[in-house]
Amino acid sequence: MSKVCVIGLGPVGSTIATRIVQRGLVRELVVIDLNEQKAKSEVLDIKDSLCLLPTYTKVSVGTYDDIADADVVISAFGNMQAVLQGGDRFAELKGNVPAVRAITAELKRVGFNGNLIVASNPNDVLTDFFAQESGLPHNQVIGTGCVLDGMRLKHYVSDLLNLDPRSVDGFVVGEHGPTQVIAWSSVNIHGKSIFDYAKEMTIDFDDLTSKIIRGGFSIASGKGYTNVAIAESTVHILEAMLDDAKRILSVVHYHEKYDIYISTPAIIGRNGVEGVVELKLNETEQALFDLSVKTIQEQQKQI
Repeated sequence: MSKVCVIGLGPVGSTIATRIVQRGLVRELVVIDLNEQKAKSEVLDIKDSLCLLPTYTKVSVGTYDDIADADVVISAFGNMQAVLQGGDRFAELKGNVPAVRAITAELKRVGFNGNLIVASNPNDVLTDFFAQESGLPHNQVIGTGCVLDGMRLKHYVSDLLNLDPRSVDGFVVGEHGPTQVIAWSSVNIHGKSIFDYAKEMTIDFDDLTSKIIRGGFSIASGKGYTNVAIAESTVHILEAMLDDAKRILSVVHYHEKYDIYISTPAIIGRNGVEGVVELKLNETEQALFDLSVKTIQEQQKQI
């Protein structure tokens, strides 16, 4: 069993922490938040549930000194209100850059050398910045990226076809943001291409694409934040690491060809990114992906 730390206990971080304990994924969970009273309250709430869970997890509010030996650290801090006001995930950058500097300084101080999962936004450039500031190897720094967008892809396609979303396979790549690319050429249902379904029924791909890209804003505009699906995607990545599952996920990772962090399918195991799967995009998708690359490269200049 492993030791994991969650930094930032807003709606996302607290949901991640709860999911980790409910699934019995780790031996020990340490949580850190600038608001120590909030952190203590979250831990008390989780501890109240332990007697009814099938497994036991040691849960505590900690400091950075407590996580030097952690296997995985999860960054979940953020400011969704800035996103809603700015209309873009990139609106969080200004406030989140100083937080990354502060966190990585502490991680270096205590000698942390595990895997780092970044759920904070803007995910692509912030994951890159975490890697630069932490000094950790590229393979050990991963952003949740388009794993969440891929979940939305499966959600909307399954709703359209009235199927279990687990029947849908396919990838979203590129920026975790407005220039993300829905790789429709990779989407299949029960082994049958979605383009074959489009021959038999009307599928408005533009409408589906818009719903997927705007999914987070659709949720946050109603309840003020998103937490369930992003927590699920984060825990899914964590689980792949802890189980050494070699699972293929469209996470944000370092792409040597473009010298940036961007979402493409990667093999996730105990050592973080253990390989990259080359996705064959069609001509239109490749052009959109190239645009996404340029967008992230321009965003990096603003740090």
